[in-house]
Amino acid sequence: SSAAAASASGSSAITHEGNVKPATGTAGSATGGTGVCGPEQTLKGTQSLVKFSDCANVDQMMAMVTDFDNDNFGMLDLFEDCAHAYEKDPLHGGKSAMDCMKILHNIILDDTEGGATSTNTNAKGEALSDKVSQAISTLAHHLYEDAESFCECSANINKETPTCSSFINFKTLLFEAVDACKSLDAIDCAAWEEFYTPCKQNLIQMFDKVDFDNAAQCSYVESQCGGAGPFPAFRRLDCGGEIAKSAWDFHTMYSRGCLKSSTPLSPSGSSSGTVPVSPTPAVHPTPAVHPPPTPAKPYTPSPPKHFEPWKPTNTDEKKPYYAPNDDKEVKPEAPKSYGSSHSTRTLHFFRNTFFLLLIVCGAGYIYVKKRRENFNYARFRAMRQNRNYGGGLHPSGSGEYAGVSMMEDSCSFEPPTLPPTPSSTMI
Repeated sequence: SSAAAASASGSSAITHEGNVKPATGTAGSATGGTGVCGPEQTLKGTQSLVKFSDCANVDQMMAMVTDFDNDNFGMLDLFEDCAHAYEKDPLHGGKSAMDCMKILHNIILDDTEGGATSTNTNAKGEALSDKVSQAISTLAHHLYEDAESFCECSANINKETPTCSSFINFKTLLFEAVDACKSLDAIDCAAWEEFYTPCKQNLIQMFDKVDFDNAAQCSYVESQCGGAGPFPAFRRLDCGGEIAKSAWDFHTMYSRGCLKSSTPLSPSGSSSGTVPVSPTPAVHPTPAVHPPPTPAKPYTPSPPKHFEPWKPTNTDEKKPYYAPNDDKEVKPEAPKSYGSSHSTRTLHFFRNTFFLLLIVCGAGYIYVKKRRENFNYARFRAMRQNRNYGGGLHPSGSGEYAGVSMMEDSCSFEPPTLPPTPSSTMI
């Protein structure tokens, strides 16, 4: 069936390009082609009814038994057609975003003023049942005044609700709510940009400057801003990257000044009434109980003291100071004198000189020892014999050492003759 297909594809398939009302009954089927709900589906559907009743103020029995038709939701159909044309048609189908916003706003105006044009008739002017008219009014009010919360609730419940015979009417109502939310999301940012330019001009002309700390300016903007149009509703406050910065800055100033950035956006302002459903009683906060303040004690100044000069007494003697015994006792350093410093420097000089002499002597000893180790006595003796000191360097014997015989065969030892002893000379 068409409802089953719409449920499987999500809200993106629920547009007025196709019919999403339940299919007409076929032979042997009393549920329009949908399956009978099983126990698990019945439990899920019942839970979804309770949730939607809480967030949309829709009567559970009315949502189940009313024969809703997706093509017969009065002026909501015109609002959705306008938004789809603005989003998809070339040149926005000749429409502006504020044109679509005015259609949604007029539904609330007609309900507030007691009119019957928007909710009691469809786009063709045909009369609608009272329950369908009540559902249209409820959806329009929530969409305009609390779109973000209402649309999140509708989208989540639509995913959880089964498409079976017992909940087919409720499913059609959810399809319409999701489609209305998608339509608002298509035009909300563009509508604000169109609303911003004439509204700011009118506001400055009326109050000389923009000051949203002034409550009168907040009411002026919310009440169509001097003919600029209805205050736009927002599916989400996510227009920062879609419209001109000056336009979104104007909304930021409005939120901080008029809403104090803590209350949800209520775009209808003074031009719209309350939702035509049973009102929820307001919860009044219980005033906090504070204990009675304790009276402050009077201040009593102290009497002035008489000044007396200091007089020495026997107890005012100088006492030696004893430092506390710590774990690590620090010993005071002995005072340094000039004489001790001078003797220390002299000692260092002699010590350094002694070490320097040791180094020089050691180096000389090593040098001599190395030289003796390399001395060849046999070579030295051969060189001495070759010098021929007996004949000199020349064969003629006229050398420097001529006449001095140094040869081994010519050398002899003759001891000297001693003089006679005195005893031998005495006769």
